Amino acid sequence: MQKILIILLLTLNLYSDDKVDYNATLHHSWESLKNSVKNIDTDKILKDSSDYIDSVNTQENRDKATALYNSSKEELSALGSNMSCLINKFNVKKAQKVTYEVRITTNTGITSSSTAIALSSRGKLVTAYSNIDSYKSIVVIDSDAKEYNATVGKMSLEDDLAYIYIDVKDIAFITLAKNTELGENIHQLSYDNFLLKGILSQDKPNSVMLNIEATKGASGGGVFNDKNELVAIFLYKDFLDKTSYAIKPSKFSKITQDFIYK
Repeated sequence: MQKILIILLLTLNLYSDDKVDYNATLHHSWESLKNSVKNIDTDKILKDSSDYIDSVNTQENRDKATALYNSSKEELSALGSNMSCLINKFNVKKAQKVTYEVRITTNTGITSSSTAIALSSRGKLVTAYSNIDSYKSIVVIDSDAKEYNATVGKMSLEDDLAYIYIDVKDIAFITLAKNTELGENIHQLSYDNFLLKGILSQDKPNSVMLNIEATKGASGGGVFNDKNELVAIFLYKDFLDKTSYAIKPSKFSKITQDFIYK
């Protein structure tokens, strides 16, 4: 059955005018593939495709060939939709790879930890300015417990955002979400691997509200969609409404001020 389905995908893709990229699909486990297509009549698709190709090759019964072709495309579209659901499933390990602990020591010797997200392979991270506004030294720790000395870059006091940098050459980094949608699934992860799932409860041009109460230390951490894209940076929670506030990447362009101690 596995071979038949793979051959079918390749055959229909060859004869279809609408090209679909199934490279990612074929990399999924066979068990996931079976679950995603359990409601699709693959025998019918295979027969329709075979009959269509035979009709085209013999130049006979073009009306029948067209009907079979359209039927196969509809079935394949349903298959593609199921595959898309699999492909867009949130991957915790990917989120962990771009999530960092920010451990600061203040001038008075107090230490605290918060969260940051990697924005580039060269070690550019973003966090909440309020996490580091009184730092004396900063150590950044990745998901493999490797430590880096960090330097502070620009900030935005108004938006409570700041850049910090670590000396690396090639690390995993986040992709920014191009759009958001009210009610879409979100996943909020803190440096200590505390994961919360919810929805976008309010969607504004530069910020979102989440129907979750993020934990201590989560400030500066990522809010991800099902595609593992960065929707927003979590800043604080509202105890009365039991919601959380996060700011969108559209505000990153405002991180242009020289750092100041608050």
